[in-house]
Amino acid sequence: RLGAIETYCRKRPWVPLIDPPAAVARVVSRSATCLLLTELAADLDYGLTPAAPTGGGNRHRANTDLARAVLESTGYRLVAPRYLVTRARTAPHEGPSGAADLDSRELEAAVKAAPLRYPLICKPVHACGKGLSHHLTIVLTPDGLRDLSAEPSVVQEYVNHNGRLFKVYVLGDEVRVFERPSLPNLPPAADLAAAGGGASLEFDSQKPYPSLDELLAGGFGSGGGGSGSGGGSGGGGGGSGGAKHGNMQPALQEAVTCVAKELRRVFGLSMFGFDAVVLSGTHEIMVIDVNYFPSYKELRSELPALLTAYFTSEIVGRAGACSPCN
Repeated sequence: RLGAIETYCRKRPWVPLIDPPAAVARVVSRSATCLLLTELAADLDYGLTPAAPTGGGNRHRANTDLARAVLESTGYRLVAPRYLVTRARTAPHEGPSGAADLDSRELEAAVKAAPLRYPLICKPVHACGKGLSHHLTIVLTPDGLRDLSAEPSVVQEYVNHNGRLFKVYVLGDEVRVFERPSLPNLPPAADLAAAGGGASLEFDSQKPYPSLDELLAGGFGSGGGGSGSGGGSGGGGGGSGGAKHGNMQPALQEAVTCVAKELRRVFGLSMFGFDAVVLSGTHEIMVIDVNYFPSYKELRSELPALLTAYFTSEIVGRAGACSPCN
C-alpha cells in the first residue's frame, strides 16, 4: 500500500503529501519502532553526557537539549522497553518432530541472554495490515514461549504501571492526552511460577481488558480480548470506555507533550498516536506503541474541524514556500 502511494505521488508531484511513506513504514514495523524509541530515550536521558552531534547535528542537538531540559524540569524521564526480535520459527505442526521444541529452547536462551525478565509480552513485528497484528501474548513463565506464534515477534518485558494508560494523539502541533484503564500489575515471575497457573495468555489488543484474575488463570484466551497497551509493552487498544481528559498532573502533561514533539521529530510524522505508561513507583515514562493516523476516537466530535484546519495550513504553507515572491 505504501509503495502504491509512492508511485502515485511520483506520477503526480503536484499532489501535497502530508507524511512521507518511508516515515510511515517505520511505525508499521514494531522492531523499527522499538529501535527508534531506544535511541530517543538515550538522547533524552538528562543523566547522561550528550553524544557528539553527527552530520546536521547542530539542529538535532538544539532540539534534544531543549527536550532534555523540559523533561528534567518536570522530574520525569523517558525510558524504552527492553526487547528482542524473534525470527520466523517452525510452527508446531510443521517440520520434523521436535523442531518447534528446539525453537522454543533457542528463544528461551535468547531471552535469558538479553536478559529479559518474566513476565513478557509478545507482539507480531507487523503492527498493522495483517490479520494477527493485534493478537498479543503475555508469557508468564518460560514454558509459555512454546505457545508463541511462529511469525516474527517483538518480545518485551511486561512492566507494571498501576493499570493506567495514556493515549496520546498528535495532529501537527496539536497534542491531546487521554487516560484509559490498562492491564493490571502482575506479581513477580517467581510468584507466577509458584502459583501454577497458565504459562501464557493470548488476547486481542482491540478488545476490552482482562482482569488480574483472568490473566493469572490463563483462561481469558484470544476470544476474550485484552489490552495490547498494558504491561508496559503492548499494542495499545481496548475500548475507549473510561477515557479521561484533563485530569493529568501538570508536570506529567508537560513531559508527555514534550515526548510527543520529540516523537514527531524523530519519526518524521505529523498525524500519529502513541501509548505511554508511567512505571509503577517511578517518574519514568515508557512509550509502548506508536500508530500512524489512529482512530482519534476521543476527538471524533472535533476531528473534522481539526483535520480541515491542519490540512489547510499545510497546503497554504507549502504553496507560500513555493511562491516566486519568496
